[in-house]
Amino acid sequence: MDTKLKSDIAESAVITELLKRGFRVLKPVGDRLPYDLAIDLSNKLLRIQVKSAWFNSKTQYFGVDVRRTKTNRRRMLRARYSKNDFDFAILYIDSLHVFYVMPVSVFSK
Repeated sequence: MDTKLKSDIAESAVITELLKRGFRVLKPVGDRLPYDLAIDLSNKLLRIQVKSAWFNSKTQYFGVDVRRTKTNRRRMLRARYSKNDFDFAILYIDSLHVFYVMPVSVFSK
């Protein structure tokens, strides 16, 4: 399974879980923003970055890529997120159907 498909599965799982919990979820058009979703809390929008976690058999831990990836026709560009890119990251472990939520200040360290 390629990383784009894993990302799509993680986003769908997070959206479904948020909707089940009564949140109003917004999805930006395109993928040019540094976040994947937003939650409408009536007087505030929370920006959410979704990440799919994978199991590293060497370390025996789950990991996520803490960088953003942009692509153009010739190359892939990776950069670290800044504290202003989103409010919370939601990490999803597909094999366990587990979600971890962390503020950007923890995720971007």
